[in-house]
Amino acid sequence: MITKVLFIEKVGKPTKPIPKVRLAGNWLKEIGFEYGSLVTADAECGSITLNLRGSGTDTYKSIVTQLLSKRDSRLFHVRRNRQVKKYSPFLEITGQWLTNLGFKIGDFVVMKATNQTINIKPLNLSD
Repeated sequence: MITKVLFIEKVGKPTKPIPKVRLAGNWLKEIGFEYGSLVTADAECGSITLNLRGSGTDTYKSIVTQLLSKRDSRLFHVRRNRQVKKYSPFLEITGQWLTNLGFKIGDFVVMKATNQTINIKPLNLSD
């Protein structure tokens, strides 16, 4: 299991900032999140679970059909990040929906990753 503490960044206009969680590095590849992979995010208050779903057009069609019936799910794409002549996978989770789940700009979150799944929760120092 890989555990990391991340900072919720902000993007967008200064008058209307949007929260963003950025996951990047070759550790993503180690748990199956390769470039071009499709990832679904299942969300509930205080928790986001990212599930690796595969890649390709057929997978995309199947996932979109499933997501249309779910209210709190989203689809993301693992992209390539270039740093110092090397590529590593990265995934950005962005949007006001994060605020509605309790993820606020400037807060820290705990990310726990296992094979093909990533769980993100706000860091609670009282636990």
